Amino acid sequence: MNEKLLKKAFQFHQSNQLNKAKQIYLKLLKIDESNFNILTLLGTVEYQLGMLDKAITLLRKSIHINNNQFIAHQNIGIVYSKKLNYDEAIFHLNYAIKINSSYYHLYNELGNIYLQKNNYQEALSFFDKALNINPNYSEALNNRGICYRRLKKIDKALKDFDKAIFHNKNYAEAYLNYANCQKDLGLFSDAEIGYKKAISFKKNYFAAKYNLSILYLYQGNFKKGWLNYGMRWHDINKPAFTKYIPTCKKINGINNLLLWGEQGIGDQIIFCSMLKELDYIEKITVAIDERLIPILKRSYKEIKFINILNIDKTNLFDFQLPLADLGSFLRKSRNSFLSQPNFFLKPNYKKSSNFIKKIASKKPICGISWKSKNLVFGQAKSLSLKELYPILKKENYTFVDLQYGDTTKEKDKMRKDFNIEIASIETLDKFNDLDGLISLINICDVVISCCNVTAHLAGALGKKTYLMVPYGLGSLWYWHGEVYSYWYPSVQLLKQRKINNWNSVIKFIEAELKYESKF
Repeated sequence: MNEKLLKKAFQFHQSNQLNKAKQIYLKLLKIDESNFNILTLLGTVEYQLGMLDKAITLLRKSIHINNNQFIAHQNIGIVYSKKLNYDEAIFHLNYAIKINSSYYHLYNELGNIYLQKNNYQEALSFFDKALNINPNYSEALNNRGICYRRLKKIDKALKDFDKAIFHNKNYAEAYLNYANCQKDLGLFSDAEIGYKKAISFKKNYFAAKYNLSILYLYQGNFKKGWLNYGMRWHDINKPAFTKYIPTCKKINGINNLLLWGEQGIGDQIIFCSMLKELDYIEKITVAIDERLIPILKRSYKEIKFINILNIDKTNLFDFQLPLADLGSFLRKSRNSFLSQPNFFLKPNYKKSSNFIKKIASKKPICGISWKSKNLVFGQAKSLSLKELYPILKKENYTFVDLQYGDTTKEKDKMRKDFNIEIASIETLDKFNDLDGLISLINICDVVISCCNVTAHLAGALGKKTYLMVPYGLGSLWYWHGEVYSYWYPSVQLLKQRKINNWNSVIKFIEAELKYESKF
């Protein structure tokens, strides 16, 4: 082993001159191909350079030669985590802990993996282990705070963020997360201060700028809100085709525009509400989730809709724009919502007619949807069917299941425990067949829904809808408005008064249905 060369490589490595360090490690490896230390160092450099597959190959080879290497197991675990191969990551990080059980960073890494998997209890256990070893470990405090926020334990989350900032005064990420909690509590001024503080410590902190824009949009300050809404693209990648088509900077004087859907199905629906205001553009193509195409083709005959996964001929368009960015042109103030249509989607009336025959109800029909499957916010937005019992016990309505996913067990339990029957079209796949779902919603006299796709479809139909909105986490920015939604005038917003408590919302709907049933 050439000690001089190795020392020089270490110096380059430690001063972050990674490519220079890499070249020396490669020279040393030619001298001794089975040197596990050099393999580990080279694998670590490749990881730091972002060459994850190369890093894995080198680190695996090193471990094969000597399985008792703490650094090799730690780093390959981190690389697997970045590649979202969580099983391999967990295996290697646990192996590293066997070698060195006092290294608190490993517990934090494992906690982060379980946080990504939305396994919050397991994540908490690892963050706790890290903090038992080092109570002042700001990163673990911040991550545990994120975990508590996801569990809607805001007081505990705030304490952890406070501690993280106490031990690291310039910790921009902790300020961001602290501000998110303030927003959850409705303390918008404090949240704004927190976001700005985060940005002051990290000038190009796009996540903080984006969250600040969301705060402004939630408050109805559209001028400030749209300004930094584009910061979302610093955390997620735009589709590949956008690289070859100029971005639309204005929507006047354009003849051939490609609009494309982003985020979830609900987001795509809500922003399609602005399409009617683009009738002066000669040719519009909208790339969208395939499940929405039959509905949109029926509703906007003058616009072409294509599957967003099948865009290949990018030279056919002059300009492109994400659907959501239409808001920066068309929704600049609350007054701009005066042009918002009461409804903008059309159901399949033939399917609706068939559903009416199958339900065969002589009473008013109330559609219900009570769960969101969103991986991060779903739990905060969802209820159990049992929680809706005060509403479902009303005998003057026929309740129809609009909930996507398998609801059989919950409905069977309601039938067994309370003798409550909920009508359902069992042959309808309410997740994939959105054309069928919107046509079923169409036969309802009223809809009760949590914040999910059903709520968007009901609002887009102009259907009278009671929307159950969570307090804080899960309350998305576009569910704003004093009583009714700006985006869907027929949707009444019923917001929780306390975290994890739907009582006031359910009592209100119960009273409203009692009142409506008199007519």
